[in-house]
Amino acid sequence: MRTLTIESGSAEPIDVVIKATADPTGGDAEFQVTTLDTTTPSGSWSAGTWQTAYDSTTGKVTARTPTVGASGTLAITEGVTYQLWIRWGTVVKRAARIYAT
Repeated sequence: MRTLTIESGSAEPIDVVIKATADPTGGDAEFQVTTLDTTTPSGSWSAGTWQTAYDSTTGKVTARTPTVGASGTLAITEGVTYQLWIRWGTVVKRAARIYAT
């Protein structure tokens, strides 16, 4: 799992590469951040976007989160590591870890 370090005071989107068994880009990409011990996210989801076309050979596609940061759509606090989740349709996956500096 990739850990991304971002400035907590900023508010910027993050691009994440995910792997899927079928093309997810026909539906919406949605994101949520939780604590690391969360096994199933239960909060609200925020809309993101697909940035690349689905590569059927590798099964990979890039998605972009809404803004992440202390004043971002996905709010984070300095000194804390978060789990970033992505959802499309009924699929929910861990996308990355975010450490806020």
